[in-house]
Amino acid sequence: MAESWTIRLERLFVDNADEDDFWSDGDEPYIVMVGFRSKFLTPGSTSVFWSGVLNDDWANGIDSGESKAVPANQGAVRFDDVTRPTAEQVKSGQFPELLGALVLVFESDATPFSAVRGLINDLVNAVRTQLKSLVEGGKLSLTDPKPDIDAAVAKIRAAIEPDTLGKIGLFLRSWGDPDDLIGMTPLIFAAVDTSMGLPIPVVAPAPVNLTYTPSGVKYRLTGSLSQAPTGVGWESLGGGLNTGPAAASWGPGRLDVVAAGTDNAVWHKWFDGSWHNWESLGGIITADPAISSWGTRRLDIFARGTDNALWHKWFDGSWHDWESLGGGLSSGPAAASWGPGRVDVFVRGTDNALWHKWFDGGWSGWESLGGGLTSDPAVASWGPGRLDVFVRGTDNALWHKWFDGGWSGWESLGGVLTSSPGVAAWGPGRLDVVVRGTDNACWHKWFENGWSGWETLGGGFTSSLDISSWGPRRLDIVGRGNDGALWHSWFDNGWS
Repeated sequence: MAESWTIRLERLFVDNADEDDFWSDGDEPYIVMVGFRSKFLTPGSTSVFWSGVLNDDWANGIDSGESKAVPANQGAVRFDDVTRPTAEQVKSGQFPELLGALVLVFESDATPFSAVRGLINDLVNAVRTQLKSLVEGGKLSLTDPKPDIDAAVAKIRAAIEPDTLGKIGLFLRSWGDPDDLIGMTPLIFAAVDTSMGLPIPVVAPAPVNLTYTPSGVKYRLTGSLSQAPTGVGWESLGGGLNTGPAAASWGPGRLDVVAAGTDNAVWHKWFDGSWHNWESLGGIITADPAISSWGTRRLDIFARGTDNALWHKWFDGSWHDWESLGGGLSSGPAAASWGPGRVDVFVRGTDNALWHKWFDGGWSGWESLGGGLTSDPAVASWGPGRLDVFVRGTDNALWHKWFDGGWSGWESLGGVLTSSPGVAAWGPGRLDVVVRGTDNACWHKWFENGWSGWETLGGGFTSSLDISSWGPRRLDIVGRGNDGALWHSWFDNGWS
């Protein structure tokens, strides 16, 4: 039976601070947890991800003899869909999995977090390389694993050490005072039944105690490995869907959902205190549609037509006819609005790059934003001038690009996706992303002062999923179930 487990760091103790002389005002620590999992002799099973946020304010000024509770967004890594085979199952050929985290503790000085993020990306790549060799490649000794693990950690540390020019650049960017790495410690667990005796700790409820003692400094971290709950409640809303659904809200208590029916027309269902029957909005579409709202009683629907162009239909008290907006789409579209009279549309072009078109009193032309997409895009806005776009990359991971006065580069958020993502924002600084995982369940990741790990919300789906919000701490998720019907779950200060 699949389970979910969480490594949680709960409290930092500073027995001897890094900055403890007469003129010091204490330390400014922060924690980076790089989660990982990999299955023995199973190519492609390795997943490495950073779960956390760079923030040195939570324990600002902590001094020798003091302690602080570790923020959840820095000190937790979650693993879903974990199975623990018995000794008999392992002997019969069911390969076990290793999972864990590399825990880094820094004392912040003046290194810009943009530089630290670059280090973390290097770290993720180095951990992935070592896991592929040791675990996927079967080179890790299970009778005496410590030398192999120590050697791998040394290689990982070497991979993130800047060369001479890099050190000079970091020194200059940090105003001559780069952050101090207090330590880097691996936590490794074997996902097997607790009856198996291994030199590696097995996955079971247990305390976590880490100690860091470089150059007279002494930090301690306490926490636990514990089992986490899985799954939420799902309800069927019927219908026969030929595509994944899309959802949007124009205000509190209102939810609109569209999808292609078995006739390939767009069908619409809505909630305004209760669910209404399906209605046909016509058209012939060839991919998942998109829906957006820029205000009360305004809806914009976008879809790929039989000519692979972008088609648009809107409601502003009554439905208007379909219009072509041109382009050459190789995916379904995504749409979001950051305010009245503004809507932004994203598609995958015939070159598999991300393309963008927007309306702001009139339609723009198309612009390319690059990338290599293997899915429909998804987009949300948490306020004027802000857009967050998500796609599945060529490595099947979740990738993210955002606009905040200018476009960022792409960043990987990990995971293994079997569908396009869906995203919603319930307010400034909050994003919720849903995808279909390799188990066809709904998986969820969110941003709030930093990215969470992945959690499973259960269910069984045959399409991409979408998510919408009509207000703070309200989320609605929709997807096509195994029966071809629309299925729905929601969060309202707790999952349904």
